[in-house]
Amino acid sequence: MGNRQRGSLLPGKLTAAMSFVNPVNKSICLEQVCESNYQKLLKLIPDLMAFKATAIGLAPHHTTLHLEIIERTPYTLTVELSHSFNKSLVQTT
Repeated sequence: MGNRQRGSLLPGKLTAAMSFVNPVNKSICLEQVCESNYQKLLKLIPDLMAFKATAIGLAPHHTTLHLEIIERTPYTLTVELSHSFNKSLVQTT
């Protein structure tokens, strides 16, 4: 995740950023953004729901993908993704 801290991923930050867009119904807009991100995440990691806590993705000639499950509830999933150059998803815990 580089130098960014986990605090930058909190919903309040997204809500603050959405104030610049100023949609009429912010809750629907936020729901659509979250759903879109979830679909993209499932495309990137099809077996995402199988991982319990952390995983590292290794693929020849690609950067290493690091996944950490921050929080999982029945209707939400909070993850941290980062990548590292020069290193397939292998469950680490």
